[in-house]
Amino acid sequence: MSGDRMARLGWLLLTAGGLASLLACLARLVGVCRLVSLAGGEAAYMLLGVLVYALVDGLLGVEIVSGLALAASAAVFLKVYLNLPRPPMSLWLAEAHGPGFPSGHATTASAFWTLVALHAGSPVAALAGALYAGAVSLSRLVLHVHYPRDVAGGLVLGLASALAAHAAARRLGRLRAAALLGLASLPMAALALSRSPGYASAARLAGIDAGLAAAALLLGRARWAPGALSSGSRRLRLLSLLASLAAMAVAAVLDGLGLAARVAGFALFAGLVAASRPLAALVLRLRGRGS
Repeated sequence: MSGDRMARLGWLLLTAGGLASLLACLARLVGVCRLVSLAGGEAAYMLLGVLVYALVDGLLGVEIVSGLALAASAAVFLKVYLNLPRPPMSLWLAEAHGPGFPSGHATTASAFWTLVALHAGSPVAALAGALYAGAVSLSRLVLHVHYPRDVAGGLVLGLASALAAHAAARRLGRLRAAALLGLASLPMAALALSRSPGYASAARLAGIDAGLAAAALLLGRARWAPGALSSGSRRLRLLSLLASLAAMAVAAVLDGLGLAARVAGFALFAGLVAASRPLAALVLRLRGRGS
């Protein structure tokens, strides 16, 4: 089967999965909604962005992660400063954290699938993305952890953030755009953190924004780095994935050691993930010379 046919089949399967998820949430199947909500959280989409970076296309991964960081940072800023309530806790059917508006799940789902659809340039990809973003948003309503205004605001914020990230990447190049978006996102996450020091999502995002901006600035100055980001052998991709998973494990350990360690851990995580492909290329190059 050709690559184009495989891609079409993949998008059709994703569309079917998105439709099934949406229908299950429309039917108010709470167990399915919990799974959809879990799979549609901020952490899950950040992980997907990292996997795209390591295994598929580094430059596309940079665009996706920087767009997600912008969307999520704007969301936590609005959450903390607007401080709009969620539905009464007695109604919740799932765990939730922080104020209600906008929904972080709806924001990141909308941002991720918009960026993927823009890259794919396919109506089927756009449909699949709309179905998944809709299912995630509806799951938050079924679980009674958000009001309709929260998910509507999140969908709009995610869409706007993705369009801004994509436009910046086309105009400036993906590395320069990632540096700019990281620098734009950092003050929002930092202000949210200063207002609510116990808000773990704000601390993690402040670290991710700082690490992403620093790594993108450094990689943009290295002439050989973009080549390692846009292509690579299977070995390079595997090394990049292993390094990314190791960085994730370090961040998970530091996450439980207090505020400063949490911010530093996620800054290190973002920086190491961004550097994993170029470092893997350098290791393979040096190994090739030595053999």
